[in-house]
Amino acid sequence: MQAKLNRIILQDYKLRIQLGKGSETDLGMGRWLTSAYRTLKLTRKSDREEFMLYMKLVLLGFGVVGAIGFIIYFLAAMLLLAAGVSTTGGTP
Repeated sequence: MQAKLNRIILQDYKLRIQLGKGSETDLGMGRWLTSAYRTLKLTRKSDREEFMLYMKLVLLGFGVVGAIGFIIYFLAAMLLLAAGVSTTGGTP
């Protein structure tokens, strides 16, 4: 039973490679480099307006993540303060 299952898995693996539907590790180094080269040929340098849009989105994301972290820390500090636990680490 195990030998039959291994044979089916090997056939599926070979078929996926032939059809080009394997993962990146299934391609082999030469085919992966060819694929990467074709992808890089399609890329282009963004203009200033597009770059500024991406920069604003990244900064907005940093701000949102930072605000969420601050709110969580603030709420935790308030809960500890209400429980009478010092948040500074020193002795009261």
